[in-house]
Amino acid sequence: MVKLEGTLKTRVIHGRNGDFSVGSLLTNIGEFSVKDPMLEQYSEGEYQGEFLISKIFPSSYTWGGAVRVEIRAILESVNIFDSQEKAMPAAPEPDPLVIDEAQQPQKTHKDKPVKSDKPETQQSGQPETKPQAVSAEMTVDQALFGSVQVKNCPGDEVKLDLTVDRQLVRQQRDKLRELGYAFDAKRQLWVK
Repeated sequence: MVKLEGTLKTRVIHGRNGDFSVGSLLTNIGEFSVKDPMLEQYSEGEYQGEFLISKIFPSSYTWGGAVRVEIRAILESVNIFDSQEKAMPAAPEPDPLVIDEAQQPQKTHKDKPVKSDKPETQQSGQPETKPQAVSAEMTVDQALFGSVQVKNCPGDEVKLDLTVDRQLVRQQRDKLRELGYAFDAKRQLWVK
């Protein structure tokens, strides 16, 4: 791991799977592409700080009829000193979610679950059980945030688990914004 000071420039791109964020990290040793799920929380802008990089590697993907090669950095942790939210120049770029899916090994027919041609029948004499009545919003929020506590009251702070699926991070980000939370880049928390 290496710790470097630099500037993280983030851009929000509107893609077919919704908005997504990508960034470039400018340091004294070079410029690196950053596509970590943690960026999904950031608004467009420039963030000066100290960055703990766990891995630097070449990466390539096909986009717009061309092969793109970039040097990527995986950020282990971020310590923001100063930030300036501002619109960044738009440039076409693929969604990291799509790239990640394309780079996953293809499943073989052995990986697919076997479906039976027999219709499923309920055993006679067994009453059909229904889930307990819970408000739809409560169920959605529980499914969306899991063990993360969202109290939705003034002064509430929420720290997202960024080890979950990137699509889930995006959904959590969108829900927090809908509830009136704002991301505090210096503290790496969502604040109401």
